[in-house]
Amino acid sequence: MISMLGKWLYTEAKIEKTLRTKEVIVFPSEYTQVLQENGTCIDLKTIPVYDWNAAYEPVIKPTSSWHFPFMRSKRFFLTRTKTENILVQGERDIPE
Repeated sequence: MISMLGKWLYTEAKIEKTLRTKEVIVFPSEYTQVLQENGTCIDLKTIPVYDWNAAYEPVIKPTSSWHFPFMRSKRFFLTRTKTENILVQGERDIPE
């Protein structure tokens, strides 16, 4: 699949050929126009950005109230149970 895509990009290269014909590209809208001719181009301004911090707040307890010291832990183990709960365990780095 990757080699097929590489072959297609090498032989076709429509976007690259179009951009090479232009001496100077001043505005980003020129890139967008070329990309829209050859594929789907989505402006990132149209995608809504959600506040993930507020979304997970009712689901996850703050780390200060966890049953192990979060800041001193080096490894974390996440285990999903049959009831779809997730158990979190922390392991400290033990000096040798």
